[in-house]
Amino acid sequence: GKRVVPDVTEESTRIGGLRDRARRVVWTTVERERQQLASLRSRPCLADPASLVDRLAVEVAALRQRARRCMTAELDQAERDLVHTLARVVSLSPQATLDRGYAVVQNDDDEVIRDADQVQPGGSLRIRVALGELFATAD
Repeated sequence: GKRVVPDVTEESTRIGGLRDRARRVVWTTVERERQQLASLRSRPCLADPASLVDRLAVEVAALRQRARRCMTAELDQAERDLVHTLARVVSLSPQATLDRGYAVVQNDDDEVIRDADQVQPGGSLRIRVALGELFATAD
């Protein structure tokens, strides 16, 4: 009978040992997970997530202001360049030369006269001035 029926004391001791062992395994697992959770919580971004967002918002605002300043500076420089180019175009235009009192003289073939020897006496001339044209005959 002793061989078929286990001893109650031995079984109680064995069950108690298994229970203690299971308790230690569960406690160790829970403690390890608690430490891992504490480690994750101690990271700056998880300890205070709002501070990370606030810091990044400040950086974004600073970058936006810098971009705005750079763009304004570029636009101002482009405007100055455009004004300068426009002034050069106006000052170098043939009309600006005519406005200063000069004239363009052409013969019947619409060739610009640069030398008096290009015109024969009695030849017709077209004289362009700032505000119109005149026609003349060469002497």
